[in-house]
Amino acid sequence: MDFTDGTKKSNLPDFAGKNFADRIASEIKGTQAFKQVSREPVNEKSVVVSGRITKYAEGNSALRLLVGFGAGSSHFDADVKISDSPTNTELGQIDVDEKSWGLGGIMAATQTVEGFMSGASKKIAKELAEAKRMEGTEEESQER
Repeated sequence: MDFTDGTKKSNLPDFAGKNFADRIASEIKGTQAFKQVSREPVNEKSVVVSGRITKYAEGNSALRLLVGFGAGSSHFDADVKISDSPTNTELGQIDVDEKSWGLGGIMAATQTVEGFMSGASKKIAKELAEAKRMEGTEEESQER
């Protein structure tokens, strides 16, 4: 599902919620842990990834490079909810809390919201794939 605007000023760029959800779906597909990954609701039992972006600040890379000390910082925070469909029972939650390095320099200048979204998407996909594998292991041991 597209992520909603949970920022204090309700100033999330229009594309951001869809962009983050698209990245997560792409990373989940890449794990090959699930038979099907869809950005549209499906009628069969499934896992739904949704949530809200609570902080989105692109900042200024030049300030991060030249000044540092938090000047021009970029931030990306989100509350990610994993739930069961169709019951909407919450299965888990992942908190994303990313910000550029405060001391400045090249490292801080290269840390962007886009990069934070990509990194968070990879972590979310990895956690879901691991949970799926563990579920399969539990089912196998119960059958024995």
